[in-house]
Amino acid sequence: MKKIFLVVIAAAFVFILNSNSKSEQYEKSLIVQSTDSAITIAICPVSKEEFAQGKGKKISYLGKDYELCCDGCAAEFKAESIGYTGGVATCPICNHDDGSAEITMIHDGIKYYFCNENCRTKFSKNPDKVLEGYKK
Repeated sequence: MKKIFLVVIAAAFVFILNSNSKSEQYEKSLIVQSTDSAITIAICPVSKEEFAQGKGKKISYLGKDYELCCDGCAAEFKAESIGYTGGVATCPICNHDDGSAEITMIHDGIKYYFCNENCRTKFSKNPDKVLEGYKK
């Protein structure tokens, strides 16, 4: 048991030292190995809590997949994604990281950010068609 604990602590320390930025830190996973199996630990970008990767709530936002620890964190991410994407707001029309926190629209419970009012207007005419281009 002490070996497993030391491996977890050592892996966590290496993980923290290797993190380059806030957004990258939450996207990385930590592999903890015991004598029987390997467990992959993910870090929720909203709560910063660790959870077993693959057991959380998965959402896709503008073509990028996120896994969050619970429904509450998923709802919070959808309401203010800019706070959990390293401050990056991608305009869904231009597909550039120049979206503004002041020019937004909520569609299907998810807040989207736009670089200008023209992009917001284009999106509002047919948001499902715009978002279709982000599906893999």
